[in-house]
Amino acid sequence: MENRKATVAVIGAGDYIGAAIAKRFAAEGFTVFAGRRHGEKLAPLVADVEVWGGQIVARSLDARKEDDLTAFLQEADRRAPLEVCIFNVGANVNFP
Repeated sequence: MENRKATVAVIGAGDYIGAAIAKRFAAEGFTVFAGRRHGEKLAPLVADVEVWGGQIVARSLDARKEDDLTAFLQEADRRAPLEVCIFNVGANVNFP
């Protein structure tokens, strides 16, 4: 796999669509920044990506908090140019 020297941010890297998107970009040589509310649930995704040599950075991330989201995207862009941003937050969560 060729390293593209670029990052992709997946906001809402859940168990299904978000994880599939992250894996696909990692397979194409992007460094993936994966974020979701409960960052500890990203461990299986990290293991899947790293087992075949992909690069992934996993973070807890609450997309409702602008400062957290900004910091997440800035961190990705500092690693390598941020070329793609996927906003895949779930609509099935009820918060006050």
